[in-house]
Amino acid sequence: MIKRKISDGLKEIVSLKEKILLETTAKIQSIEEKREEKFIQGYYDGYTKGIIDVMDNFIPLISLAMLRT
Repeated sequence: MIKRKISDGLKEIVSLKEKILLETTAKIQSIEEKREEKFIQGYYDGYTKGIIDVMDNFIPLISLAMLRT
């Protein structure tokens, strides 16, 4: 009877440990995915801003060139 209670207790501990491990792994994966999404979003935001900045500088140059012709 005592062995059975100990065995049941150990099984419950192992089950809880596995559950916690799965939850922790899922949280870590979620954090990594969010970090990657933020990195990609930041990259594209910077890329887009760069294009806009170039266009903002380029359009006045085209206008000047057209005025001179």
